[in-house]
Amino acid sequence: MIGQGVYTLTEVSKLTQVHPSTIRTWFKGRSDGVGFGPVFLSDYQPVGGDYAVSFLDLIEALVAGQFRFQYRVAMPIVRRAHEI
Repeated sequence: MIGQGVYTLTEVSKLTQVHPSTIRTWFKGRSDGVGFGPVFLSDYQPVGGDYAVSFLDLIEALVAGQFRFQYRVAMPIVRRAHEI
């Protein structure tokens, strides 16, 4: 799958400069089950035991990170914008 726009959550974190635990929560939800679940659903199934996301998923995380951390948009608003 290399060269096909497949990224691990670690790679997404590095490319978007969003903390790894935040990226993990956005794609997998919280491990304790608290909250509203994942914000994004990956286009791919896990690869080699690691969560895999597409280029479009990466861009969604980049935009969400910009809204959330650069412009201080509240997460419920980011989540709602993504739903729309």
